[in-house]
Amino acid sequence: MRAYGITNAAPYASAPAVGASGDTYWNTTDQSLYISNGTAWIKTGPGAGGPPSGVAGGSLAGTYPNPTLTTTGVAAGTKGSAVRIVQLTITTEGRITAATEVKPKALWG
Repeated sequence: MRAYGITNAAPYASAPAVGASGDTYWNTTDQSLYISNGTAWIKTGPGAGGPPSGVAGGSLAGTYPNPTLTTTGVAAGTKGSAVRIVQLTITTEGRITAATEVKPKALWG
């Protein structure tokens, strides 16, 4: 790897010729760091297509990289018994949003 001072990244307004794998350069126009894979310059950092970051949405709560599932209101535990069956409400995502124990009806006699 070539060294360009403390940052180890050469400052350029546009991409120089592709460097050896591991070489870096700082693009002074778009204020981004690029690293060479030996064939092309790859943009790194925010907006470069890395792992998700920021606020989670939908059925997720919290922020990335460690969001959590939002609660559905159904308490954790075992449902049903030898004399009760469980009636479930399930979302299109496959999440259980309600669980009610009901007594089965006899369909005979």
